[in-house]
Amino acid sequence: MIKNTLARAGLLISVFSISMSAAQAQDLTEQLSICAGINNPLERLVCFDNVVAGEGVAATNSASTRNAMANERQVAPAAAGFGSELIQDSTNSEADSVTIQIESYSKNRLGRLVIVTTDGQVWEQISAESYPIDANATYFIERGALNSYYLGRTDMNRRTNVRRTK
Repeated sequence: MIKNTLARAGLLISVFSISMSAAQAQDLTEQLSICAGINNPLERLVCFDNVVAGEGVAATNSASTRNAMANERQVAPAAAGFGSELIQDSTNSEADSVTIQIESYSKNRLGRLVIVTTDGQVWEQISAESYPIDANATYFIERGALNSYYLGRTDMNRRTNVRRTK
């Protein structure tokens, strides 16, 4: 009977200690998230040091964290549209490639192509490699990554980096 009571007491103590560890871990996670929300680097470091030392997070730190989070929420709507023009949207009607007809071409002082299309656009070669121009070929300009553009030929598996100057 004593063995049975001791076993029950041991089981009860282990369950209690496990639940306390989970509660302490949750409390530690909350404290670390409060510290992470502090904007001032020095205050944030002091907060982390206090948590590690076992002193916990001071009430003033949590108040300053709440103020900082409120300020961040106020800034977020103003910055919500920033950079959204670069997000690809399925409703975007802009073409990724345009077929062009070359009216004339020349080389600039660096030996790079300057191409004038029949609709008046002027494209200048940015990359340094040579690129052959054939009067009978069909050309296209396609959009690349990071707002770059490429001139290519349909009968050739080469393209060159260009930018529009007019």
